[in-house]
Amino acid sequence: MGWYRSARAAHRAVYALRKHNLNVDLHIHCMADTDSGQDGPPRLQAIYMKSICGAAVMKGLDVIGIVSKNSFDPGRVCQQIAAQNQYDLAVLSGVEVKSSEGVSTVVFNATTVPIEGEPLQAMCKRAHAEGGIVMVIQPSKHNMQKVNEVAGTPDAPDMIEIYNDMAKSGYVHAFSDINAAPEFQLVVNSAAKSPQELDASVMMTRIPRDYFVEKGIIQEGQGVDYVPPYLRNVRPPGRPMGPPEQPMRPPEAVMGPPAAAMGGR
Repeated sequence: MGWYRSARAAHRAVYALRKHNLNVDLHIHCMADTDSGQDGPPRLQAIYMKSICGAAVMKGLDVIGIVSKNSFDPGRVCQQIAAQNQYDLAVLSGVEVKSSEGVSTVVFNATTVPIEGEPLQAMCKRAHAEGGIVMVIQPSKHNMQKVNEVAGTPDAPDMIEIYNDMAKSGYVHAFSDINAAPEFQLVVNSAAKSPQELDASVMMTRIPRDYFVEKGIIQEGQGVDYVPPYLRNVRPPGRPMGPPEQPMRPPEAVMGPPAAAMGGR
């Protein structure tokens, strides 16, 4: 959604600039139990999500996707936190499952939770009917060929993740060369499982703002006049932040008169 703050820059000016290209990371995991895979308890999940929002803002992200294995609830908690704290951050709430074709798939902002083992095209069609969007994670070339056949239809996903940072999570730690059809938006993500991993990852994708307007993620003109809280008390560009600087005094004003004037030899 992004306002960009350039603080302590040349002439100490601070300004906000509406972005036409947004910094996006659509694969950030919610807090989950390492043994059961269940989402963390609500109170701890809320604390975790506040840290995720903070890390995302500090990193300069404009759109993030929160991914759960179970429900849309963690992402919705993150959406509420972003709204309550007036972060200039769009949050998508997602659920990740494997399709019947064996493709890891994330459904965002739908109302029906996708089912493990469901055909990919069925998931996409229902999600789109419910106003959601779909991202496929590192599909094989074989599966991508099948997906390409339905490109541009409601049966196809919207985005293809071709890389993420977290091989230890079971993902392929290499860029996927899949020959995706041009209708698909290709993305790279962090797949972070903590605020620290999100901060450490350099993965994000720059996507035109119009893409998210077209998908219904943000509204036309949404936030154009928005000024985030951290800029509301900042002086306009061209005026110094803080007290005016004092002119530099001559050396004798600081060090005192020359030694001869003090009777020195």
